[in-house]
Amino acid sequence: DTYGNLIKSLTDFVKQLDNQAIEAWNGKTRNPTVMEKCLKSISLGHLQALSRFIPICTEVEVKIKASATSIYQETLRAANTYLGMKDSKKFNAAFSDLKKLQVVEEKLGFSGIRDIVERVGERIELI
Repeated sequence: DTYGNLIKSLTDFVKQLDNQAIEAWNGKTRNPTVMEKCLKSISLGHLQALSRFIPICTEVEVKIKASATSIYQETLRAANTYLGMKDSKKFNAAFSDLKKLQVVEEKLGFSGIRDIVERVGERIELI
């Protein structure tokens, strides 16, 4: 049955999205592209629309948002910690990762990058 096979294939694909996003970020290049595409798809309502046919889409949507939030918050925390410690080398690495998450930050509705840039600007003014 073609319809059944299509639904099974789509279900299998959707189940993998969260892990693919995490694996892409945890790889050597810290690639946020999969996460960005997942969040964009969520914001456009694609998974919600599919949930009528593939009920697991709702659960996967929640997992993706939770994973993206966790990754973003860990990266933001690291940048803030290293900024506070005045460890420029580690701060630069963490901030570089955070900048890669700019689209993710935007899709999740956070503003950590702007806040850090303001803090760095304040420190520069004090010099």
